[in-house]
Amino acid sequence: MNELIKKVKSTRFSKITTEELFELLKEINTSENIKEIYDEIFPILLNNIYENTLLNKIYNIPELNDYCIYLLYNKIDLSTVDIDILIYFIYNTPWRKKFFLDNIDIISKNRIPEIIRRIYNLDISLYNLMLNSYKSKENKLEFITYSVKMMCISLEEGTIIESIKRDETTLIPNNLGYYLAQTSEYKNLALTHKDILFESANNQKFRFLSLLNDKAPELCKKYKVALKLYELSNHSERTDSSLSNLINFGNYNNINKSILTISPDLQITPISINKTSTNDVFGLGSNNILKLGTKRYTYDIDLNFFRIIPSKVYYIRNKSGQICSVIEFQPNIYTDPNIITLEMIKELFLDFMRHGLYIADPNCLKYEVNNFGLLRDYRDANLGQYKSHEDLPESFKRYPLVLLDVDLVYRYDGPQVPPITMLDNITNFHSDILDYGKIKQIKSCIRNGGKL
Repeated sequence: MNELIKKVKSTRFSKITTEELFELLKEINTSENIKEIYDEIFPILLNNIYENTLLNKIYNIPELNDYCIYLLYNKIDLSTVDIDILIYFIYNTPWRKKFFLDNIDIISKNRIPEIIRRIYNLDISLYNLMLNSYKSKENKLEFITYSVKMMCISLEEGTIIESIKRDETTLIPNNLGYYLAQTSEYKNLALTHKDILFESANNQKFRFLSLLNDKAPELCKKYKVALKLYELSNHSERTDSSLSNLINFGNYNNINKSILTISPDLQITPISINKTSTNDVFGLGSNNILKLGTKRYTYDIDLNFFRIIPSKVYYIRNKSGQICSVIEFQPNIYTDPNIITLEMIKELFLDFMRHGLYIADPNCLKYEVNNFGLLRDYRDANLGQYKSHEDLPESFKRYPLVLLDVDLVYRYDGPQVPPITMLDNITNFHSDILDYGKIKQIKSCIRNGGKL
């Protein structure tokens, strides 16, 4: 038997001093076979040492994570665990934040102010996750109340404002202005600092502004277009985030000017074109569409393809270079399902295939007509590789059907082929446009797992 194991088993814990105990634990924890030793002696230690003391001595030893989990779940009052230990677990163990957030009500018992002070300046994203993790209404209310008090002190002292001037906006949670504005006790403070709170918000700018309403006339006037879009979107979080990102990282004045040029009297109507999950869609004037989103699927295609709706797309990137907002202008075209036929959609599929593109959107593959629209004139189409609109295919000039959303359009080159579902939609009727034998060959290769 290992000599160290013998030593622990023979120790009379009730007789040793604290200093001797810590020396023993130090010897165990620096052993080369620490995991094997704990497998033998953990029950002995557990029966003779205060659980929190044991946790304090082993929490930062990766080999003993399982024992830490056991102690936390079965032996220890989580409200007594040192915050430094919890923070270590959050960032250095596989179970990470989940344990902390799942047990936030117990962990925060009688020490919400201390938890906030430690987490707020350490990790603002975790701070926001905490806010949404409280199950107890009382704890959530206390969390919000203390947060607001702490932030108000910072506002009054000017420390938050100075941080913003140094471009350290991560020190402020996205919804600080919103919390202040919805609380009667602090609404006056929100009004006093409305400009800096609006400026500093990463998102929810217009949620905050709508709460201030007519008490912030200068801000409302400056951002009247964006505020109207937010209100017409039924206070959509996506519209708020998209426009907030535009202000934070893009050129709001240019987009604002474009909207006012199209519709000076702000005739804006919320609409739904194709039940998209990535955009909020608005009618702009009588002949234009505005789409607001916060993300795009990755694709590598030429958007100037004649079978894609003509668009002006503005990508807004955050400081990390990631797309955080997409602003898109399109013409308002005919989308009446009664005038779009199955054959029109098949012709569109064929033109995509002839140009090395395939559509993977399952709704398009089901011929759901609200994914397509007819241009008012084929001369409004993108030209792409064509020199003039008169060179476009005759079938397109007869019925200029275009795809409305290109998030799920891809190129296929070499071994990549259109999905079988799309190919199944092509019939012998189209053999004069595309070699139907080639389509059958592609389908056969796919089914057999082969390559072209």
